[in-house]
Amino acid sequence: MEWSILLLIFVGGFSFYLFAEVRSLRTRIQRLERQEGEAHVAFTPELEEEISMLLKQGKNVEAVKRVREENGWSLLEAKQVVDRYHEKEV
Repeated sequence: MEWSILLLIFVGGFSFYLFAEVRSLRTRIQRLERQEGEAHVAFTPELEEEISMLLKQGKNVEAVKRVREENGWSLLEAKQVVDRYHEKEV
């Protein structure tokens, strides 16, 4: 009886550990997929023109906002892409 309880506790703990590891790995994979996608970012001509105009006017926040709206990215992802675009344009 005592062994079965210990075994049950061990299996439950190990299952929880595996669940946490799988969740962590999924998060890391998603982050890597987003980073890979960012490397090949190509704006539509209209969006690129709009972003270029906003950056020339010094409206970086608006440019980031438009990229977020268009692509559904997080604030950090959109800012990084706009910063790289701005560095390339300057």
